[in-house]
Amino acid sequence: MSEWIQVNQKELNVPRTETRNGVEVQVFVSPYDIPEAVRGAYDKRVNRFAIEFKYLADEEPTVEQIDGDMRLFVGKTSNRLHRIEIDVDRLDADCVYLHIFKGIERLVQLQKKPYRQGNYRTAERIIQGRRSELFSSLATN
Repeated sequence: MSEWIQVNQKELNVPRTETRNGVEVQVFVSPYDIPEAVRGAYDKRVNRFAIEFKYLADEEPTVEQIDGDMRLFVGKTSNRLHRIEIDVDRLDADCVYLHIFKGIERLVQLQKKPYRQGNYRTAERIIQGRRSELFSSLATN
């Protein structure tokens, strides 16, 4: 895999406004749910392009099969998004980026812990902001 790319956690932790019990409050994502770093590369071990997220605390991930072309790995107890694997050999390279966002959206729909949505949306922002760095290895494969 490629080198880790550090992310600015403070910049990513954008508050969202929610109404709870009739009171409007600003809600932040837990620092444990915001990745410290991200990396992306073609992983020859599994013959898939992979994006990985690194967090303050490690945990064992489990796989969520989204479809035949994509697997998302989430924390066994936290449901944080740890890894995305996508079969770029079967997909047109131009649609890989969009396919990843469809997969994350599907994960949001399947989630068992609604408060993890902040983690998934943060992962999307990281992928958008670091797109050229994360996907640069696809151009060389």
